[in-house]
Amino acid sequence: MINGFQNASLSSRLGIPMIYGIDAVHGHNNIYKATIFPHNVGLGATRDPDLVKRIGAATALEVRATGIPYVFAPCIAVCRDPRWGRCYESYSEDPKVVEMMTEIIPGLQGDVPPDSRKGVPYVGGKDKVAACAKHFVGDGGTTKGIDENNTVIGYHGLMSIHMPGYFHSIIKGVSTVMVSYSSWNGQKMHANRYLVKTVLKDILKFRGFVISDWEGIDRITYPPHSNYTESVLKGISAGIDMIMVPYNHTEFINIVTDLVNNNYISTDRIDDAVRRILRVKFTLDLFETPLADETLVDQLGSQAHRDLAREAVRKSLVLLKNGENADAPVLPLPKKAYRILVAGSHANNLGYQCGGWTATWQGVDGNNYTAGTTVLSGISAAADPSTEIVYSKNPDADFVKSNNFSYAIVVVGETPYAETAGDSLNLTIAEPGPSTILNVCGNVKCVVVTVSGRPVVIEPYEPQIDALVAAWLPGTEGQGVADVLFGDYGFTGKLPRTWFKTVDQLPMNVGDSHYDPLFPYDFGLTTKPVNASFDKFFSIIVDYILIDPSLYTHITPSMRTEKLDGGMVLKHQRERIYSESEVAKATNNYDDHQKLGQGGFGCVYKGVLPDYTQLAVKKFKGVVLRTRTNRLRLAAETALALDYLRSLANPPIVHGDVKTVNILPDEDFTVKIADFGASELISSGNLTVKSDVFSFGVVLMELLTGHKPNSNAWRQA
Repeated sequence: MINGFQNASLSSRLGIPMIYGIDAVHGHNNIYKATIFPHNVGLGATRDPDLVKRIGAATALEVRATGIPYVFAPCIAVCRDPRWGRCYESYSEDPKVVEMMTEIIPGLQGDVPPDSRKGVPYVGGKDKVAACAKHFVGDGGTTKGIDENNTVIGYHGLMSIHMPGYFHSIIKGVSTVMVSYSSWNGQKMHANRYLVKTVLKDILKFRGFVISDWEGIDRITYPPHSNYTESVLKGISAGIDMIMVPYNHTEFINIVTDLVNNNYISTDRIDDAVRRILRVKFTLDLFETPLADETLVDQLGSQAHRDLAREAVRKSLVLLKNGENADAPVLPLPKKAYRILVAGSHANNLGYQCGGWTATWQGVDGNNYTAGTTVLSGISAAADPSTEIVYSKNPDADFVKSNNFSYAIVVVGETPYAETAGDSLNLTIAEPGPSTILNVCGNVKCVVVTVSGRPVVIEPYEPQIDALVAAWLPGTEGQGVADVLFGDYGFTGKLPRTWFKTVDQLPMNVGDSHYDPLFPYDFGLTTKPVNASFDKFFSIIVDYILIDPSLYTHITPSMRTEKLDGGMVLKHQRERIYSESEVAKATNNYDDHQKLGQGGFGCVYKGVLPDYTQLAVKKFKGVVLRTRTNRLRLAAETALALDYLRSLANPPIVHGDVKTVNILPDEDFTVKIADFGASELISSGNLTVKSDVFSFGVVLMELLTGHKPNSNAWRQA
């Protein structure tokens, strides 16, 4: 489609390529199978600008994969009232957090070179896109949070609360700025020459182009489009360079031509707009490479991007309540239980999980509009295989009482919305959410997970809730919620905005004189990770190799960094030796909170180096397996672990150094395998996909005989 549009533009009289933009506000959200990241409110809870930058880079790749060079993102509004229907598009009520999250711009566009002129747009290659900071300015401060309404605030307040994000965006080379539908003290932003021309272009030195919102100039007058000539004149004179005219483009062109011919709009103003638009097109290299790069198509919904989205979900979760007190926490939950109830309208609904601006403008209901994992499926995958999972959307109290549940997870929240349709004066959980909470939490230990674009009314139900988690609008990777509920990762998120008691308190932001929240801004309980699953363990091992046996059966030294067909990359890094003092410092002197697992051979600790590299540290102690039963169980557990690596991991993984000292049993002899041996074997060229099978045979003989493999007794046996 995009190539068709572009070819039509190139065949016109001047052959100037068009610039096509799309609303990619939490990933490439209009495209089926694209990765849908958490909405901005959830990313604000992470307080992690590096994560947001990586999300920007992933989004750019997926957008470019469909031939589009321009995104209408990020929204850097500072939402000061959660009744606003676009509040989930805002990172925080705190302008400092919004400033921090403008790091998504270099993710989308690339890092501005050190010698670049301030305000000049920058896009760093064919895998990057032009970004758009929006909506200029003050759209998050409207009265009662009414969309497209009036922001009543003094100049100092506007500059200190709503403007800093734009200053930082310009420093980072943002290509375009979109004007807001809203007004500032009664004057429509689309007609505000002082803020658009004087402040944005002259004072802040912005050199990209300013774009209107969809039919934005039509709404300068009321009713919209009632005096279109006046609207066009005011909008262009205010400094808007590109106008979104979705339907009546012929009328618009005729009016602009007439206004220029009659000297109402100067040719200098037109030249300035054209110069700015061409500057961005040249920055995007559209004149040299106007068509889509089809080699990027495999980036759409790639596993690496889904893993990144899952990480973002984990970091965005905010733990608001965890048991009656710190000595009796409910979370993390045990994976092994008799029976778990999963309830709620949002537990198995990918559309609700993603929210607005997903597949369609207002979002969707159900699981058929995009690809991903629901919270329910994440819970089912994370729980122990012996644990029974029962899902009931809205169970009654008798059902809960009569089924002997170990505990329940209730997932409820808002139904999807976007823009004005999301304006709300009550901010209640969608039905039947409240009754589900009461029916379940009144009869069994329960964790309530809210899926919403903002704080919602929860105070009436809070006394019956044992643990409360704000998941915001997490996107397609519901496993990220389960990762933290079950303790594979700890809770780290902090509230990006104040959680009110009642809507009568609104607007209420941190620092207000009447500040009396249910949960204050920046609140968030934390937990430590307790489970060391295979997937987690792989993520912190320093040295490993990924192998697809369908591609080849032998690795030679020349393959160390070779990119193979199918997108496989051979991963390798040289090992280094760490001193005892470095290891002790990395593990906080082998603190129990850093412990990933404990077994007969010793303990494994999580370590973090000064450069934030994570690693696993194995501290040995000698053990003799005296009983044949324990030896056989250890052998069986090891076989299952290796079968996981070979058959279930995607892509399959060759360990390369299977031996008894690298097999770590827990106290109940559940096995974890450590110390992957890729580096030595790549160097020697002696690794095949059958290497682990042979090595396991040696381990099996050692376990059965009780002798080391290099002993005469072993050979005789």
